[in-house]
Amino acid sequence: MDSPRGTPELEITAVVLAGGRGVRLGRRKETVRLPSHPGAPPSPTLLDLQLHRWSSLVPRLAVSAREPLPQPLPPGVETILDPPEATSVIDALRAILAHLAPRGDAAWVVAVDCPIVPPTIARTVISAWEPGRSIFITTDCGPEMLCGLYDPSALSGIDALIESGERRLSRITEEVPSRVLLYPADFPPLGTTTAVDLLAARLGPFHNVNHPADLTLLEQALTSLPEGTPPL
Repeated sequence: MDSPRGTPELEITAVVLAGGRGVRLGRRKETVRLPSHPGAPPSPTLLDLQLHRWSSLVPRLAVSAREPLPQPLPPGVETILDPPEATSVIDALRAILAHLAPRGDAAWVVAVDCPIVPPTIARTVISAWEPGRSIFITTDCGPEMLCGLYDPSALSGIDALIESGERRLSRITEEVPSRVLLYPADFPPLGTTTAVDLLAARLGPFHNVNHPADLTLLEQALTSLPEGTPPL
């Protein structure tokens, strides 16, 4: 496996956040399938898309969920369940880091409803990582806390936030050793040949499928890609 840092093995697990109930969307987000071309086999779910994309980048994969998912996961993919007392995403992040702590892995975290984050963004983030410091992304709209690399050292800071009653994810950057990368200034240009790059250029790489309108925008952009574009 090629490593963005030029090492044969990364101490990183890619974790797809899939704990939401999809209330605003009207269905569970991890089960959503995007349109496929006529005559093509059914497209993978948003969860399958994410797992496939990150499997070539890091050695280990996991899914963070509120409860065991109804669909089986590919062999080797771990499930990290939220604690029973979880009330927000910060509790899920704490559970992820606590689960990975015994083996010392950092967590490349991506929400399942952010399906067009290109691999180049992950490679840039991972290349900027050094043990002891998390790497976060911010845009003109603010920090993207559900797409970033959480170093094991973030656990103590997140613990402190939870113990204080703080649930705002934006406070994490103030409590944990971190470096913040600005998108797009700190990232290479997106490519022009793959579906994920073309969609990211059109909608933004952190396009979030929260509401039916968000999904419609993504479906329309996908079906209008140039003929012959490789599928997501």
